Parts: sequence; C-alpha cells; structure tokens
Amino acid sequence: MVIFAIAGVGCSAQHEPSGPTSAPSVAPPRYGLAAERAVVALGRLRPVYSGQAAVHVSPSIIPTACSWSDGTICLSTGLLRILDDDEIAAAIAHELGHLTGGPGDRPQQTHALGGGSYEDREQQADAIAVVILRRSGISPTVLARVLTIVRDAPQTRAELRPAITQRIALLPKE
Repeated sequence: MVIFAIAGVGCSAQHEPSGPTSAPSVAPPRYGLAAERAVVALGRLRPVYSGQAAVHVSPSIIPTACSWSDGTICLSTGLLRILDDDEIAAAIAHELGHLTGGPGDRPQQTHALGGGSYEDREQQADAIAVVILRRSGISPTVLARVLTIVRDAPQTRAELRPAITQRIALLPKE
C-alpha cells in the first residue's frame, strides 16, 4: 500500500481498500462537520479532476493529509480544524496531485521502484495542485498558506519544517 502525505507525517487512519467510486465518501458520521467540509472541498475540485477519489477523516490531532493509490484521500481532524474551506480544497488538490502523477510518477509504483526523492514527489504534487486549484477558480497561493499553517502547527515535527519551507518557496506568490 502506498501512502503520500502533505507534511510527511503520514496518516494514522486505518485504510481498508474498498475501491472508491466517483462519488466522494466519508468516515463515519461521528466526524460530522469535518467530514462534510472535506466532501464539499472534493466536490469543488471534481469539475477538473475526473479520476477516482474519496475522502475519509482520521481522528489524529496531527495536521496531515495522505492518499492511497486506490484514490482514497485521508484528512486528519487536526488538519480540518485549522484550515478554512479553500485551504481544505488546496490540501485535497495536493493529494490529487499524487494520484494524478505525471510522466514517470505513477503513485502505485513510485515507492516500490524508488522513483524520485520524497521532496521531488511532494513538489510535483504541489505543481499539479496549483493547476487543479487554478482551474477550479481557487487561488494557488492558498496551497502556500496551507503548508505554512501545517509547518507552524505545534504538532508538526521540527525535522519536517525545513522541507515544508522549501516547498513553500517554490509555490506561486500571486
């Protein structure tokens, strides 16, 4: 199973591959508004992303997002609590960037074949997210805001912060 993460801290949710459908799905109702916000954010990106994707919510307080090669995107409650709706869409767009991949980056094969460094894969997902956001009518600068929020969150490990700062520097400023 392949996991990609927006902040490199992984996702604490248990994942049972169930074959996502084109309609978004969510975690059990106990996540309420958090799950609803994630589903709405994915829906905002649907006009420009036609691949398989479903969102789930993890109870982790660590602000993180991750995706699996079957199209499952997991957002932690810790992330959902600190982001606004555009920022949630940007986090999902980043994860869709992993799922979309690009030339030479097939999510199902990247880790197994050692394709590209972790930093390269994250930067490529960021670049794809920028395109997805622009085509969805959301400013791509929102992704830099998300990464800044995640980098500065007290739950984010200190050793991850320099790489996140480097990714922020590469994103559009306007």
